[in-house]
Amino acid sequence: MSKSHPLKDRASYLHPQASSRKADPMTQWSSFLLRVGTPAQDVRVLISSASQATWVVLPQACGKHDPTSCPDDRGGLFNYNQSSTWAQNGLYEIWNEQNLGMSGNGSWGNDTLGLAVQGSGGPTLQNQVVAGIVTDNFYLGMFGVVGLASHPSHKLKY
Repeated sequence: MSKSHPLKDRASYLHPQASSRKADPMTQWSSFLLRVGTPAQDVRVLISSASQATWVVLPQACGKHDPTSCPDDRGGLFNYNQSSTWAQNGLYEIWNEQNLGMSGNGSWGNDTLGLAVQGSGGPTLQNQVVAGIVTDNFYLGMFGVVGLASHPSHKLKY
């Protein structure tokens, strides 16, 4: 009897078609499903190899002049006030795309992140760096794959 590869079952969580939603009708990029906080809130993000953190869109990003579909259009909103595991660190600049003229501020903290939707059995990590964004420069959030930590020593300390 052959033993399956330990990562084979986990690979389905990383498949780009985990979400049938498209990030932007003008592109062919697929969004990626994450669970953020406790209790988990589902959001769609793009993969970022330029960021060491995960960015999620905050409710304040959808104003009264935005269409009613704004929360869904922006990938779902993360309300850190509803997360019992959110640890606020402060308001800091998001600088990854400054060379393209795009920047903004993020409400930075640490929280629980999980891959794929609630109830999927996807892996979950605590104390991950998360920035809540409001700027229109980044329409969806981003999942920073270079900073995915499995050890709480990566917790932000200022």
